[in-house]
This record gives sequence, structure tokens and C-alpha cells, in this order.
Amino acid sequence: MAQASKRENILEAAGILFMNQGFQSVSMDQIAAAVPVSKPTLYAHFKDKRELFSAVISARCAVFISSLQAGVEAGKTPEQALYNFARDFLDVTLAKESLQFHRTMVGESVTFPEMAELFYETGPLQVKKVLQNYFDTLNQKKIVLIDDTALAADIFLSMVKGHTHLKCLLGITKDVPAEERDFIARETVRFFIKGYSV
Repeated sequence: MAQASKRENILEAAGILFMNQGFQSVSMDQIAAAVPVSKPTLYAHFKDKRELFSAVISARCAVFISSLQAGVEAGKTPEQALYNFARDFLDVTLAKESLQFHRTMVGESVTFPEMAELFYETGPLQVKKVLQNYFDTLNQKKIVLIDDTALAADIFLSMVKGHTHLKCLLGITKDVPAEERDFIARETVRFFIKGYSV
């Protein structure tokens, strides 16, 4: 396995600090110490804390989107592709790290609306586009009949998340067993395919 680059180490350490303490509470000194690197090295990679925070958001979202895209492409049938998407989506969004990152973004959104916009554009919006593009492909093959694939993507994502994600986000539910995630994914796909089948 290739050794992580200094930039990757910085992003990893900064991401953990930002998630646990929020953007405003973390200093560049803390990040440099956590990596560890010197402050001049840190500033050689990122001009300020905002640029570093933006890079953390982009990097984490890119990994998530890549995973979802791979799952869809691996599906040999629409049912399998959508199940892969739903299951991967649940696994990532219900992970403790993702939930904490979500809380951090909501908490910082009022003070730093540009960060919230960046998160939305590189994360949730790209997730929706992966799904929307797949629905466009199914439409073209006449496997389903969807008049508005953007709306269909919204509906599918809302069905997958349901109240489960909200309860986890609020800390009401601490863990969602694998069999429950399977059930949510399969039922969502079954209902969705039945509703849009030609």
C-alpha cells in the first residue's frame, strides 16, 4: 500500500478535528500538531483554515460519490444497481463519522453559508446527480417511465433515508443493524421499481 501523502495526512487530521470541535474552535496550530507538521508546511499546502476546510469537504464527498457510482455500475439489473446504491448510501450516511460531519455542517451553516453551499454542491447534489443520470439511462432503455428524473431521485433518496437518518442524526437511534439496512434498501427498490415500471 502506498504511503499517504503529507496533504492527505493533513486532510485526515483536520477532518477529525473539524468534526469533533467544529470549524471555529479548531486552530491551524492544533491541526499542525495533530498531523504532525510544521506550520510553514501546513501553510504551504493551504493558505488558510477556510481553504483547508473546503478541501476536507471536497475530499470526503469525492470518496462517497465514487463509492456510490461504483455500486450502480456493478449492478447487473436495475434492482441490483439501485439496491447497491441504497445500501451504500445508508452505510455511509449512517456511519458515526458521517453523522458528526453532517452535524458540523449544519452548525456552521449560519456563520459560514459558503461552506454549507460547498458541502451541498460537492456532496448531496452529486449524490442526486448519480441517481438522476442512472434514471435517465433506464428511461432511454425504456425499462422505466419517469417524467422527471430529478424529482424521482429526490423521492428515492427520501425513501431510503426516511426517519432512520433523522433519528440517528439526533442521537435517538445509536445503531441500525445490517439486516434493517438491507430491508430498507430492498423495500425502497421494490416500491420504486413497481411505481415506475413501464
